[in-house]
Amino acid sequence: MKFIIVLFLLISCSLFSEEIRVGKIFIEQSKVFEKKDADWFFASPLLNKLHWQTNDYIIYDELLFNEDEVIDEEYLLETERNLRATELFTYVRLSIDSVFDDTYNVYIETKDRWSLYPSLLYGTGGGTSNYGGRLEEFNLFGTGTKLMGEALYRTENDIGFQGKFQLSQRRLFRSELSFNALISANKFRTDQNFSLSQPYRTLDTKWSYGVDFLNSFGENFLYINRDSLGLMPFLERSGKAYISRAWSRKDKVFATFLLAANEINRELINYRQAFDNTMQLLIQFSSVSQDFFTVSKLNSYSDEDMAIGGYGAATIGRVFDLKKSGGFYYISGQGE
Repeated sequence: MKFIIVLFLLISCSLFSEEIRVGKIFIEQSKVFEKKDADWFFASPLLNKLHWQTNDYIIYDELLFNEDEVIDEEYLLETERNLRATELFTYVRLSIDSVFDDTYNVYIETKDRWSLYPSLLYGTGGGTSNYGGRLEEFNLFGTGTKLMGEALYRTENDIGFQGKFQLSQRRLFRSELSFNALISANKFRTDQNFSLSQPYRTLDTKWSYGVDFLNSFGENFLYINRDSLGLMPFLERSGKAYISRAWSRKDKVFATFLLAANEINRELINYRQAFDNTMQLLIQFSSVSQDFFTVSKLNSYSDEDMAIGGYGAATIGRVFDLKKSGGFYYISGQGE
């Protein structure tokens, strides 16, 4: 049985190894609930109206080909994987139909995923408890924008009410940049985190870069003994920037440079933590070899792309102490 499955996968991959000319591109989008679906029920029309249908430009932005362009058929498979990676659809399928000897029309079928998730939160243990609610929308206005708000009441150390807000876009204003902002606060501390990056979106992407900033302030809990609890004011500002270069399409090789620094005032110097007030200069060399297979009903009812292969990385650099002279060298290795 295993031999038959492997043989089928090899034959399937071989069918996508020739160049074709793209004719017309047709996109067919289905709603979250369709009458032909097994899960259709009386409230389906109302739920479809409450859901923002994904804008068609979200699909076009992920296409790795244009009309009247000659491409390798592997780009069709990669486009299908990238559309699934947006997590906006429960079903994605690309198919081709011959028009002339070497020209094929491309048909793209998608089915929207339900994107609004309200949650009730409750937890208890160790004599403390917390309860509240969370509201998440993963496809705001059909733009692929994620918006999350959370309110939680925590009895631990009389923290009380805590709020959290997150806003992220996979493609900021339809660009190659990804944006994420996360803010959380209670009466003891506030954390603000912002990041902007260009990830490796496709196998042909040559450069990736990004920046990340954290601003955190307030008071940390200081456990003096079992019956005594104090507060230690702190202020932390940190940032990091990286740039990475990739070579090859399948068996990829990467070189990445990272610069990171933080400034932390904990007021009580005896409670300094590792890497406080340091700057890091690191260079990493890595490589990955992978193949992709589409599987169904593995972690969920929708199709998923499973990567099979190997990964290895080596990192070297130096960590500097910003408060006094000195530092140490850093070296690490990883393999999977």
